Amino acid sequence: MRYVLSVLLVISALCAQVYAADTCNLVMKAGADFRPTLAWADKTGHPINITGNTYQAEFRDAPEGTLFARYSTVITDAANGKMQLRLSRAQTTRLSKKTGVWDIKQTTPDGQVKYRFGGTVIVKPPVTAP
Repeated sequence: MRYVLSVLLVISALCAQVYAADTCNLVMKAGADFRPTLAWADKTGHPINITGNTYQAEFRDAPEGTLFARYSTVITDAANGKMQLRLSRAQTTRLSKKTGVWDIKQTTPDGQVKYRFGGTVIVKPPVTAP
């Protein structure tokens, strides 16, 4: 089955920003938990079942550069194509004022490896004192 992958990234429920593309730029606050939800969908918007897939995602200063963080990837609803990227507040605190790039690697149950999408990352310092 061939399909065009469209990825929706909901940055937060509060701002309700949604991005769809093969490039997805991330902005996060240092000192805050980071848990955007990824919803895998085909070109018509129907969820793609991701059962059995595994994912790895990293934040680096440049492609093949210094590793800043590995995101935890948690599948929250495989049948409906939903998963989360996660960084703890301790991790984002250590990343304050860093910028770089990220991507996500998918491995299918039959061993195919695909780099699905990625983009830039900006970690902003908080304004409100901890």
